Amino acid sequence: MRTPLSRARCSALVLTAVVAAAPGCKTTSPGGPAVAASSARIEVDSAGLVAALVQKHGQSSRDRAERGVRQVAAYWRGQDGDAVTLRAFVEESFVADPKELDALHQRFSAAFEQIDGHLLEIGRGLRSWNELELGPQMEVDQLFAAIYKKWWRGARNGRASNGPRRG
Repeated sequence: MRTPLSRARCSALVLTAVVAAAPGCKTTSPGGPAVAASSARIEVDSAGLVAALVQKHGQSSRDRAERGVRQVAAYWRGQDGDAVTLRAFVEESFVADPKELDALHQRFSAAFEQIDGHLLEIGRGLRSWNELELGPQMEVDQLFAAIYKKWWRGARNGRASNGPRRG
């Protein structure tokens, strides 16, 4: 009879996998002072930016402009660019035309549907050794299934979708 992997053993396996993959990683490690400084939020003149968008696109766009500027400013970090770069990004990216906005929504919807489908396929692959009879079980099979289950719950948290059931 197989015993479930202990938390320490799972952690050790995950750590080993991460360390083994690290040499191929092109990103810098988090936590250093340079990262902390560049990931800090920047100050932006939200009211001025909203006013500029309303002046360009009309009063009917005010609610969307306010919400959009607030959302972009909340996620924008110093490493993304300064306040001038943020302003240019918002001014260039804001869509006011209803037809263009609908087309943009359709494009995002199709893209997210593709992403969700591929992630579902990845999950099936990670769980397959636990859910199908594909030969003798290995301890890593439980780890793959646990990683997917934990990741899937975290990735899906707070996002409305008709994706697979969490379980």
